[in-house]
Amino acid sequence: MIRRLALVSCLLLAAGAARAAQPQFWRIEGARDFLDGTTEGLSVDSEGRVRLAPGTRALYDPEVPFVWCLTRDAKGTLYAGTGNDGKVFKMETGKGSLLFDAGELEVHALAVGPDGKLYVGTSPDGKVYAVDAAGKAQTFYDPTDKYIWALAFDAAGNLLVATGGDGKIHRVDRQGKAQILFTSAETHITALVIDGAGNIYAGSAPSGILYRIGAHSGIGQPFVPNGAAPNFKHVAYRHDGRWLDAVRDLELSVRPGQTYGIVGESGSGKSTLVLAIMRYLAPNARVRSGSIELNGRDLLAARGEALERVWRDDLRLVPQDPLSALNPSLRVGQQLAETLPTGLDRRERQAQVLALLSRVRLADPQRVVASYPHQLSGGMTQRVLIAMAL
Repeated sequence: MIRRLALVSCLLLAAGAARAAQPQFWRIEGARDFLDGTTEGLSVDSEGRVRLAPGTRALYDPEVPFVWCLTRDAKGTLYAGTGNDGKVFKMETGKGSLLFDAGELEVHALAVGPDGKLYVGTSPDGKVYAVDAAGKAQTFYDPTDKYIWALAFDAAGNLLVATGGDGKIHRVDRQGKAQILFTSAETHITALVIDGAGNIYAGSAPSGILYRIGAHSGIGQPFVPNGAAPNFKHVAYRHDGRWLDAVRDLELSVRPGQTYGIVGESGSGKSTLVLAIMRYLAPNARVRSGSIELNGRDLLAARGEALERVWRDDLRLVPQDPLSALNPSLRVGQQLAETLPTGLDRRERQAQVLALLSRVRLADPQRVVASYPHQLSGGMTQRVLIAMAL
């Protein structure tokens, strides 16, 4: 009897162990259900797929809804600007603590000044505070704008303040005296950074335009990595042994697909400006100081074949006088073919030439191809030059 009971007990234990080893299944409808729990070491993408997340750890939890901005000082202390209570926390040696309570809803901007103080930009009252290491604060700058979105110091120690409401950048000296450096067409300037040359880059809202403000000119223009950006300090002609400026302190940016009109009276430097951009200046003229950037390249450094490639592939000039721009001894088709990319055979080149002439709406491309420039009207030769530029 005892032996039977022992045998039954062993069977029951074996059955229980078998059940415990069975996998357990449950159903999750989507990422939302999954995220209702606590995830550690995992992430869920927008399509609901679970992936291993990068190795991270919580540095500090200030127990606030929003952390809007971060900055570090020379000692490596990390500062965090937060929202809903407008507080600034500092983190050092692995510990965090409250440094400053602004008494406003949001701290959107932080910057460490050359004096070692922490400068704090707030919203919606739009103030800049200077906070020392002990957390003692004083109002450094109080503009009329409602929002302070970004702060940055330039090489001279001036504080640049990006604001919202009117989309301005204020420049404030060490004594707290301010002037408007730049006024955009946007409602908000939301981000600032300064490069090694002192140029200021500013991001805006609601249109999302990136501006570049010249270090010396103070002129702000929309900036794009792809496009043309002439910045001329002096474009001059040499006359009677002296250099005479024709263009001075001009900065602009032209984006791909953008049309940029230059208006001015006769002799104001319009043609000189365009010829300088093209590197077509006369022998007695030169860009004495400045730069010409095209798709991130410096055109003033281009020489020989590199410059010819730019003229062939990137920049084209349509002169005012078409007859003087065309070679009178060559047929139009031959001159057009010289502007096409290399590597095309004869048939391909002829087809592209005819297509270009059709694109500028010349009625009889075949006749134009076989003509010399003097056999065409002024309007027709102007269209030929436009076709070359295309």
